[in-house]
Amino acid sequence: PEPAHEIVYEWRARPPVLAANAKPVLQPSDKANGKPAAYDPPVFDEPGGRRVVVVDSEPQVHEARRVAENAGAAAIVVRK
Repeated sequence: PEPAHEIVYEWRARPPVLAANAKPVLQPSDKANGKPAAYDPPVFDEPGGRRVVVVDSEPQVHEARRVAENAGAAAIVVRK
């Protein structure tokens, strides 16, 4: 027998995005007189105090996980 009703659920999952006024974070230098360098992918501090790693595409997520662990980041977000 055919069902009397059919229910279809649809949804879109949207990843979190970088806050508009987030500030970039540099990694500390290993050398005594060396300059700090940027993380790759970049790390930002958001206004609420959360530190995040920013990716532009899905292939960067694997490297972003490693950077997040080293930088103490709480999340991986997408650049808007």
